[in-house]
Amino acid sequence: MNIILIFPCQYEVKAPVPSACFRNICKQMAKMHEAIFDLLPEEQTQVLFLRINASYKLHLKKQLSHLNVINDGGPQNGLVTADVAFYTGNLQALKGLKDLDLNMAEIWEQKR
Repeated sequence: MNIILIFPCQYEVKAPVPSACFRNICKQMAKMHEAIFDLLPEEQTQVLFLRINASYKLHLKKQLSHLNVINDGGPQNGLVTADVAFYTGNLQALKGLKDLDLNMAEIWEQKR
């Protein structure tokens, strides 16, 4: 099953945190979770959200690269880290997803 995630907003790395983009993503994912949780077994719900997260991370990684935001501990990195913490906290707060390993470190380009 291939999942194509279309970012519901144009992510910009700027205050306030959490950004409107991340708040919107979390809101939409919570709505989807609510709609499917009673329909699918918990394991399938977890697999679905892991796949969505993988697609999301790929898109976010591309966006960060496009914006030249790197994992350097600087102000922009701090804003992204705060947004990502908000996202992971919201996702893992959904019923049946608290132990999901989201591996968000993958959003950063590896230094060569």
